[in-house]
Amino acid sequence: KIHTIMRTLMVLFFFLGFSAISFGQSPEGTWLISTPDGDWTVNFKADGSFAVDIGVDGAIDLTGKWWSEGTKMTVQNDAGCTEKGVYNFGMENGQLWMDPISDACTDRNPTQKVYFKKG
Repeated sequence: KIHTIMRTLMVLFFFLGFSAISFGQSPEGTWLISTPDGDWTVNFKADGSFAVDIGVDGAIDLTGKWWSEGTKMTVQNDAGCTEKGVYNFGMENGQLWMDPISDACTDRNPTQKVYFKKG
């Protein structure tokens, strides 16, 4: 009987852990990326907004909205190029990664998967 209970608990913990890793990912928080043009941070807020600080000088240079469904994230700037951009995203080794699917805003659209460190 104890063996059955232990096996049941192990299966339950496996599925809970799997769902937390695969489906419970959220980009919320402040993330840092280093680019050839310098460092910048993006803060994905719980209210669905984001703020970008280019140059990490404490000044907000860009704001917008974000939302996610599964492993896809959509972002939209409040000003400038306001087209929606769609990305695959996830967490890997404590980093947020974003991989562009489609984004008409060339200033925002990386050519490949990018990684952000917790900032």
